[in-house]
This record gives sequence, structure tokens and C-alpha cells, in this order.
Amino acid sequence: MIDEKVLMKLKHLVGLEYNKEVINSKYRWFQTNFGKEFLIKNNFKKEELLIHLFGNKEISNGMSLKYILERDSGFNTFGSIKGTYDFNYPIRFSSATYSWKISQCSAQTEKEVLIDEAIKELEVVIGEFLDIFKKVESLIPFSEVSKYSELDVFIKYKHKRLYNKMWFIKYLHMLYPQYFSNFYNNGSGTDWLPVLVSNLPIYKISNSKIICNGQIAAYSKKFNTNMYDFSLMLYEYCKDHSDFVNPLYTDNARRISFLNKHKGKKYE
Repeated sequence: MIDEKVLMKLKHLVGLEYNKEVINSKYRWFQTNFGKEFLIKNNFKKEELLIHLFGNKEISNGMSLKYILERDSGFNTFGSIKGTYDFNYPIRFSSATYSWKISQCSAQTEKEVLIDEAIKELEVVIGEFLDIFKKVESLIPFSEVSKYSELDVFIKYKHKRLYNKMWFIKYLHMLYPQYFSNFYNNGSGTDWLPVLVSNLPIYKISNSKIICNGQIAAYSKKFNTNMYDFSLMLYEYCKDHSDFVNPLYTDNARRISFLNKHKGKKYE
């Protein structure tokens, strides 16, 4: 279990490691270019908006939502999702076939389409985004973890293709950083979310990224800090505490492997 006294001491150190205004300006830039108000009021032509949200590096000049969330090094400071499969996005542009593809965020459902159909799908996806953002804002300030559970059920059953997708959890963090952590992975192995939650004084570990985020966000309030600083505190803590590992690891080799992989690792 994490030593809260040590973690509290780290709070006073991490704030000295970066320029807060630079970080805050990145949040503001992202929210201006990809947030709810932009999706509602932008003046982009339909094809331009398609590229702006889901284009690859080549056709968007590295400025699309998809590229920035996953590949832009300047935004990996908010947590890395590198390695996300392209089919986990509802729309993408394929460099291999130089065509648009749409899916239910799975390889089995992906299909190549003409641009008119991709634009039609974009309207559906934006509707999904706005519906989820509306739900998030109705639950703010997320006064208890049960509010995250409510959001989890809402996304799982109403917008299933976006459920537990790392890129979408990062999207939520970038738009609502005070309510969602910047840890996105889930599952077994060396993923961060279950490791964090299993080492925090939380009575029940969830398989849901949304609920795990809620548990981490709720716990961070004890330290009166923002989610970005709290992530740095946890990374610093991990560097020097060999007990900060997933308790599901029963063999020492896996524990050592995990620690070697993450020791000294920050921002991703």
C-alpha cells in the first residue's frame, strides 16, 4: 500500500519540475480546438472537419485530434497512448489504401468507405461526443465515485464503441482535467491503471477505466492537488518504492521486470 506521508512530501517537489503556464496553455489550446464549443460552433467545411478530427499526420499536418492524442510528443506529457490500434477509432484515414475507414472501434467491423459516407459517420460520432460531454457536465463536480459509475454505465450501454477506449479517456482528461486522471491503460501486465488502483486505499478495484479514473481522482483530493501534479507525484513515488507494484504479480521475476520498466519513467 502506498505511503501517504511520502506522497505528500512529493507534492512540494513536482511543482518545481515544469512550467505550469505552459501546461495550462496546452490544455486551453486543446479545448479550443477540439472541445464541445468547437464541435458545436466551428466553421469548418465537412471534409475539413473530418480531417481535423480523424486525419493521419500526412493529410492533417499532424494537427488532427487523433494524431495529437496519440502521437504528438508535446501532448504525451499528459499520458501516453502510443500503440493504440487504428481500428479503435470510429473513423480513420489509411495511409496504406489512401482511403477513409469507419468501424464500431473493432477490427472485425472496419470497412473502407468513400468520403461522403465518412462524413455521414462523422456527424454520428460528433453526436456521440456531445452526448457524452453533456452527461459529464451533468455529473460535475463528481462529488462521489458513484457518479463515475453512472457515467460508465451511460457510455457502456449508449455509446459502446467508445467504452474503455484509451484515446477517448485521454480526450476526456484533456477536456475535463480536474475530473479525469491522465492514466489510461487497463487490463493485466504492466498497465498503469490497475497498478495504481491496487496500491491505493480503495475498497474495490474496477475493470472500468472510467471508474478507475474516478477512484484515482477522488483519492487525489486528499492531497489538494490537480490531476497532472498528482500523476507526477505517483511517478516520483514509483522510482524509489519497490512495494509499488501490482499485487497480482506472484512471482518475483515479473515484479522486477515491472519495476525496471517503470523506474525513472515520467510523463508517459
